[in-house]
Amino acid sequence: EMGNPDYAAMVVQGGWKDWEDNNLDNLRNWMSDTIVVYQANNKVIKGLDNVMSSWKADRAKLTSSKVTLDAVMPVYSTDKKENWVLIWATEIDTGADGAVDTASYMETWRINSAGKADLLFSHNRANRKQ
Repeated sequence: EMGNPDYAAMVVQGGWKDWEDNNLDNLRNWMSDTIVVYQANNKVIKGLDNVMSSWKADRAKLTSSKVTLDAVMPVYSTDKKENWVLIWATEIDTGADGAVDTASYMETWRINSAGKADLLFSHNRANRKQ
């Protein structure tokens, strides 16, 4: 069933807008200390401090990151009694060398009982030139 729209707003701001604006210190406001992230590059990151370190290092390689959110949907799993946020987005990154990289993302975020994200599954596909 449909979930809490406040959780969707939290993930959009923290997971996408703060990435775009390079405000990653805000991760502490909405992520659990025990978060586990399964990234699209097959890297698994455990713990908030490790996520922050890794994401800050990745974002520091970019001069800009522009995000287009295609769809955001909060859902509630009635069998497991869990809140999730589903996001489909496109990200256009510009590296320090001026190279532009575009990818489409599908992310699945779990929100724990304290209202913080504690699990992320991230999948992406590089956009192909037609």
